[in-house]
Amino acid sequence: MENRPEFVCTWLGFAKIGVVTAWINNTIKLQPLVHSISISQARMLVFGSELADIVGAVHGDLTKGGIAVHCEGGSAPFCTSMDSDLVAQPSTPPPTSLRKGTQYTDTMCYIYTSGTTGLPKAAIISHQKWCGTGMTGLAFLTPSDRIYGSGMPLYHSAAGMIGIGNMVCVGCSYLIRRRFSASLWLQDVKAHGVTVAQYIGELARYILSLPEAADDADNALRFCIGNGLRPEYWDKFQMRFGIDMILEFYGATEGTGGFNNAILLDNLKKGDYTGYGSVGQLLNPLICFARYDVEEDALVRNAAGFCEKAVVGEAGEMIVRVTPETQFTGYTDVAATKKKILTDVFEQGDTYTRTGDLMKVDEGNWVYFVDRIGDTFRWKGENVSTAEVASELSKFKGVEEVNVYGVQIPNNEDGRAGMCAMILKEGASTESLARFLSHAKANLPSYAVPVFLRMLPAMQITGTFKHQKVQMRKDGIDVQDPIYFLENNAYHIMDDEAYGRITSRGGLRARL
Repeated sequence: MENRPEFVCTWLGFAKIGVVTAWINNTIKLQPLVHSISISQARMLVFGSELADIVGAVHGDLTKGGIAVHCEGGSAPFCTSMDSDLVAQPSTPPPTSLRKGTQYTDTMCYIYTSGTTGLPKAAIISHQKWCGTGMTGLAFLTPSDRIYGSGMPLYHSAAGMIGIGNMVCVGCSYLIRRRFSASLWLQDVKAHGVTVAQYIGELARYILSLPEAADDADNALRFCIGNGLRPEYWDKFQMRFGIDMILEFYGATEGTGGFNNAILLDNLKKGDYTGYGSVGQLLNPLICFARYDVEEDALVRNAAGFCEKAVVGEAGEMIVRVTPETQFTGYTDVAATKKKILTDVFEQGDTYTRTGDLMKVDEGNWVYFVDRIGDTFRWKGENVSTAEVASELSKFKGVEEVNVYGVQIPNNEDGRAGMCAMILKEGASTESLARFLSHAKANLPSYAVPVFLRMLPAMQITGTFKHQKVQMRKDGIDVQDPIYFLENNAYHIMDDEAYGRITSRGGLRARL
């Protein structure tokens, strides 16, 4: 379903009788939709009538697989509505005998990865994990609190597990919006007395892009929680809306370790930026960072066959030691689960879970996210972090949004060249591109300045507001969108002649 109370009521009701549910991304269609439903080994699909067209397109595939299809909130031409059946059901709690034998550690639901690295994978979530992932102690939540999901998708762990989980466990209210709206965010916060708001990905930047008003901080917000809040927007967001505390957390739906970084408004007002931009401090001895070879796309192993720990300031993959307390439940896909497990890491017989994230720690033990493995690329012998480059380029006043990744140039052996997919407020004029280049050169090392610019009408994002990079990397430089290339200290439009010259053997003449 799309975001609405019935979605929560449905899976929560099923959980009460011991039935496992799979929370399907309501934006996917056709083959990815069939794939997501199939890997859950579901026997029934309950869908909202607002998605009848999407489900109807794959109805034949589902019924061939023995999956019963039921419509809620209306009817569909290919199946009957279940509304009349629901009305006839008793309003008393279901008998506990229906969930007899269900354990705290049993699977409650499947929550899917965002699909930024291929088709979504179904992560196994136990009753214990769902109930234990929250902010109750950190935010001192009480039944009088009002949590605002900001229109984040309820099928994802941020809203569905952290947000709804706290509502259920504390007994407070949760405000659901069908879709995120930057223009209505503050209006909703004020109108409904929101005390806690959630964010993810680019939400804060979208909200900050709206005109500022003198009474923006005149609200009941005391706490915000989420991840992906970039340092260049953090203090602006917290100060503008008078948020007492922002908790940036790092973790994954299927993960066994993470970080929290809470920054107080009072500290920012005093100029205390301790830990600013980090995801928290490294305090858990089970978490460490293993040296990673970006060029080989593999963990570094020494002559004895063991991994090596990254030193202070060096990016390494975050891994978490597997213990009875940090068991990795993984995915429904056994092969995908095995890829996440490392054995004989630092000594014979030890086992770690991979996160797929490059992180680094500074002298103060503060941890910083660097990039997803596969996003960092190597160009002319240097490692380029897409996240760090995007962070700097986003500060250019003429840009609305940027997405940085590396592309392979045919017949070129220098690695992957930097591509910045972007939306420019003034359009790609000679003047605006020159100012953008000046900004890039002033704030980035020469090897990290984008070699290519791809002008987009709108940014491609996932359902959880993350930039889509996999397909864009595959697209390379042969796309319909206008492409500009860097040569002789200026960006030039890519035409057939330039494309042929750049892609000929030894033909990339772009120089910074």
